[in-house]
Amino acid sequence: KPNIVNRVAELRGAILNKAAYGRAELLAEYKSLAHTNISDFIENAPEVEETDGIFTMKLIHFRKLPRHITAAVKTFKTKPNGEVEFVLYDKVKAMEGLGKHFGIFEADNNQKNSLGIDTSKLSQNELLVLNKILMKAQS
Repeated sequence: KPNIVNRVAELRGAILNKAAYGRAELLAEYKSLAHTNISDFIENAPEVEETDGIFTMKLIHFRKLPRHITAAVKTFKTKPNGEVEFVLYDKVKAMEGLGKHFGIFEADNNQKNSLGIDTSKLSQNELLVLNKILMKAQS
């Protein structure tokens, strides 16, 4: 029903406003995650020393890194021996999120349609009705 779909959209908008997080901020975060890589953290990259299969590199102090780079760090810990270990957020997942936002996968999604019809022109309500029909037909 249109009023339900509209209400859901309205509530989503209210949640985003409360979080002070809009489309531009979300896209900026996705871009940061998608474009950040390990070399952004290494001083004088790609100068890396190797001794007996152990690679040593000098990291840029985190306080000197821009926020969009440090935002890509999922976990960070310093071991008792002074080694630093950090994990970045999933780059592929971020790129998929950007791809979905910009409709890059739309053609693929339409090709994967098991009905053999183009559903891209259907409204949200029509898609919901179609889904209900298909669910009933499968039961």
